[in-house]
Amino acid sequence: MIDMNVKETYDVLNAIESNPKHFEKGLFFKLQYVYARRSDEIANLKVEDIDFDNGCIRFHIAKKRSEKAPTINLNLIPELRDEVMQLIESKGLSDDDFLFIDNAESKENFKRNLRSYLQRNSERITKETIGKSIEIGTHGFRKLRGQHLLNDGVGIEKLQKLYQHEDVNTTMIYLEVEETQINMVLMNDENRPLMKLQ
Repeated sequence: MIDMNVKETYDVLNAIESNPKHFEKGLFFKLQYVYARRSDEIANLKVEDIDFDNGCIRFHIAKKRSEKAPTINLNLIPELRDEVMQLIESKGLSDDDFLFIDNAESKENFKRNLRSYLQRNSERITKETIGKSIEIGTHGFRKLRGQHLLNDGVGIEKLQKLYQHEDVNTTMIYLEVEETQINMVLMNDENRPLMKLQ
């Protein structure tokens, strides 16, 4: 597991975003963390996927190529709403434009640049920001979100739905869940049955 709590994660994400040259990268990683989405799902976001009036964001779930990609609509939190709006306005984007990439063909190159940026800079940024030298990749932000939610007592079945995994075991493996963590969640579950009948 990655040794970063929620506050530390936001501190690192905000540190990336605070550099105007890397604002777009920071927002990409922040969306990935907040919504626990794959890089593809963030890269595929178009302006039309953001419903500012109703406060929703629609992600096209990355699936096998033969399947039609399902979508998931999630709440657009106020902080991200403003940052997404800032990006759209600064780039002069219209509804059919992608938020982060120029076109579908540029997606892999864009994702490669994000990975390179983190490989070169994540240890330095985490050391300067939170006093821990941690190498984190783009996928790390997606994992971190689930680990933080699990630690806060969110049930594994809910996390399975968030991650769109077909099997709950996949979610447990993905989040590197240990039995001790599952037991902590069970012990904190307000709806659990009485276990001590003496």
